[in-house]
Amino acid sequence: MTLLTKMRGIFSIIIFLQLFSIKALAQDLYDQPHSINYAHHLFVTKQYEPAANEYKRIALFIPNNDTIIEKVLLSYRMGGLYDSGTTYFKLHYSKRLNSPSFLNEEYAKNLILDENYRAVDSLLWSNNLSTSNSRLDSNFKNRLFFYNNVLMNNWIEARKSFYDKSLVLNKNIEEWNRLLQKQQSLKYKSPGLAMALSVVLPGSGKIYTNEWKDGLLSTLTIGTMAYESYVGFHARGTKSVLGWVFGGLAVGFYSGNIYGAYKSAQRYNIRKNNEIHDEAKKLVAADL
Repeated sequence: MTLLTKMRGIFSIIIFLQLFSIKALAQDLYDQPHSINYAHHLFVTKQYEPAANEYKRIALFIPNNDTIIEKVLLSYRMGGLYDSGTTYFKLHYSKRLNSPSFLNEEYAKNLILDENYRAVDSLLWSNNLSTSNSRLDSNFKNRLFFYNNVLMNNWIEARKSFYDKSLVLNKNIEEWNRLLQKQQSLKYKSPGLAMALSVVLPGSGKIYTNEWKDGLLSTLTIGTMAYESYVGFHARGTKSVLGWVFGGLAVGFYSGNIYGAYKSAQRYNIRKNNEIHDEAKKLVAADL
């Protein structure tokens, strides 16, 4: 055997061993334990969407593993991808009664954070037949009922459930109590009163609803037009073109000012409700 032939043989063995080691390494990197560790690493480093995708890949090789499915839903929820979480859940459990309670809870959390309150309400009713048939923990169900009523602005029912059942179940008791009191003491603006004020004094309806700049502008604009109309009619009587022009504009702005006051009161009330709703959403997210 020539030296060249020996070298070729040794070289072939080295290449074979390298290819084998690369293949073995690749298998080690993508086997189940390594994949789970990698997905966990993505999750703890707050790379939630890649973590969800990695857990989904693992779930393909470990079918019907509820723990892995829970990790997918949790990753989607922590990443704010609530709709993706609920969609993934439905792919695996077309009937929620077939799924374990901890998965139903994670599904419900994604639903409520996605502002799908009707679906949450439906989930609560489907779990309301009896304790033995329920697929949601009773404590979690009470909390979920409270959260959903708050976010749907059903404040009377929310207060009742909070003080009767959920008081000891929520994490941020003092914050929830403060928010419930704040909502109860909330003072709304009356659209009817805003309109009436604007009839008497243009712009005053908007001032009443805290839109000071618009209110003062309306007062000055309509007052100026009315004055110019008066000057025109006083100088030339009913033949005054400027009198009719400014008078028409004054009437138009005056009517618009009354309707504007009505809308201004509505905007004020909506802003107050939205402020409470945003605070409630933050508390729900903190509790979940």
